[in-house]
Amino acid sequence: MNNRTTISILSAVLIAAVLSGCVQETSEIGTPQPNVTPPAATPDAAPPISSEEILIYPEEFVIYQDYIKTIGGKPIISDIGTVEATIMSITKGEICPDETDPFAPEPTECSIEPYPKDLGMVRIDKIVNYTRYSEQTIESPIEQPSGEEPPEGKMTVTSGYKGSESQPKPKPPIEYEPLHEGQEVQTLFLLTVRPVKIRYVPINESDGDMESEQLTEDDTQQTTIHQVMPGNKIFKPIHKDGDYFAFTTKVGRFPEIIEKPLLGLEAGSTFRAEIRYDGSLLYVREYEITV
Repeated sequence: MNNRTTISILSAVLIAAVLSGCVQETSEIGTPQPNVTPPAATPDAAPPISSEEILIYPEEFVIYQDYIKTIGGKPIISDIGTVEATIMSITKGEICPDETDPFAPEPTECSIEPYPKDLGMVRIDKIVNYTRYSEQTIESPIEQPSGEEPPEGKMTVTSGYKGSESQPKPKPPIEYEPLHEGQEVQTLFLLTVRPVKIRYVPINESDGDMESEQLTEDDTQQTTIHQVMPGNKIFKPIHKDGDYFAFTTKVGRFPEIIEKPLLGLEAGSTFRAEIRYDGSLLYVREYEITV
């Protein structure tokens, strides 16, 4: 073998060795991966509403709201106060909460026992305190809740809620004379004139602080706690305890259920009560019979 042949063989072996080393190095390193940075957390993203922030209305309180709305017991504009009065006459009636068709050929049967609706004529004997609508204030929330609406019968409290501030109410569109002593006025008895039991019930509150100590029928339209009403409302009958209608009129931070019986009113009864007055109709709430 001459020198030229030997050099050619050595060159071929050297090239093969170099190529083998390159292939081995590439297989050990592997395919390079792109440098991917994980997305940063968004500090301002609102966390989902937890189950600890859900409040549940007692069923009797929801029924009471339906009853008050059905009988027209929430005037849009009204003066408020406390009076002592005498009942001149009473008319007991009832109303079906179902939405009925006024053009139906025959009256639609009510799906539940109709709600009571008691009216009467009352003479104002004494005005203990009285505040005109224009002199009242409304509570405006500083921070409104946001997020998804809760299911029916539940309400949410926003953890960032900071309370409310008072603002004067706008001037009423229709001026009317205030209530005065000696006046006889048509009256709607929100708790009827029949025997009833009113109840104040503790509510299942969240760990967060709820600004208002109590929630009544007046608060449900202006509080930061929202209830979702279904499209097709299903009404339920008013609960009864023997011969007594049972109304849950307040929920809040009560240590236990507080129950107060009201034995009823009749013509000639004298009573003291918190009232609302819209210029034509007096709305009587919880009352106390006086001698």
